[in-house]
Amino acid sequence: MIFAFCLRTRLIIWVPHVLSALAVSLLLEHLGVPAALLIGPLMAGAAAGLAGARLRYPRWALSAAQAVTGVLVATSLRADTIETVQRIWPLALGLLLIVMASAIAAGVVTGRLARIEREAAIWGFLPGMASAVIAMSDDRGLDARVVAVIQMVRIVVVIFLTAGLVGVFGSQPAAGMTQTEPSGDVFLLVALVALGPVADRFLRVIPAAALLVPLTVGSVLDLSGLSIYLPQAVLVCAYLVIGANVGLGFDRAFLSDAARSLPVVLAAACALYAVGALLSLVLAIVGGVDPLTALLSTVPGSIDAIAAIAFSEGADISVVMTLQIMRLFVVILVGPVMARLAVRWVMRRTPHPPQP
Repeated sequence: MIFAFCLRTRLIIWVPHVLSALAVSLLLEHLGVPAALLIGPLMAGAAAGLAGARLRYPRWALSAAQAVTGVLVATSLRADTIETVQRIWPLALGLLLIVMASAIAAGVVTGRLARIEREAAIWGFLPGMASAVIAMSDDRGLDARVVAVIQMVRIVVVIFLTAGLVGVFGSQPAAGMTQTEPSGDVFLLVALVALGPVADRFLRVIPAAALLVPLTVGSVLDLSGLSIYLPQAVLVCAYLVIGANVGLGFDRAFLSDAARSLPVVLAAACALYAVGALLSLVLAIVGGVDPLTALLSTVPGSIDAIAAIAFSEGADISVVMTLQIMRLFVVILVGPVMARLAVRWVMRRTPHPPQP
């Protein structure tokens, strides 16, 4: 009896949210809005959060959605991807380091102007996988809520500005993809999606394990000749979870905590995006990469959101994700050291008031 009541109560809360997210997504898709399947759930989630709905997707659902993203990348790999990455990796690595240095500068400036902890602000602007960055900052004893606020604002800025640029300049046919009849093994898909929550639970030493482990295993299976069936409906569900989870973070408590610093964070996030967009021109011209692929390879977004946009708008998702994963590991390996050095440098240059 109690179980049935609880189940009915949860359904009353969740069903309208899911239906509204799907409705907004389909409407935006019908209107031709870029990345509609990601933006629609984000908007519906934000509306629910601001209306006072206390909804949070369970961790296993987020991990499963990230696993679907990993499978999507694995099934999109092409034989010439390795050749392309080998040709452009020195240039790409240099540009990624510039983006990372710009992210640290954005954190320093935001910390100073918004009067928040500088190292937490720096971590908030570090690109990569938002959940991994937030977890790493928490392990360092920083204010993870500050980091999460900045990460969420940064991701939303990336999603909407990228959608705006795509809307202005147009999308393109998906690189290396052709319209064929659905084929492949659905059981492999189920196993790989189930692997996401398992990896997230037991392989936490691996950053973004819920995405990277299914991606790696799926790539090995795909390159070995085993075909994985990934229906469009599964992608829609994954986009819904990823987008709505970001939107639900914008609740009343978020606005209360971020009210004072939000204008500064928003301006810094837009400036950081502009740096990434300008660097994408260098990657496109010098590296010979198409503009949309170059843009999604250099802008500082979260990997799962970038993958969703890359697929829906026809970028070369295999190149985009290879470079995004490269940046994730750069952030993990040198991000903490660079953040500490930046804070120490700022502290040395900041004049201290004289002691009475």
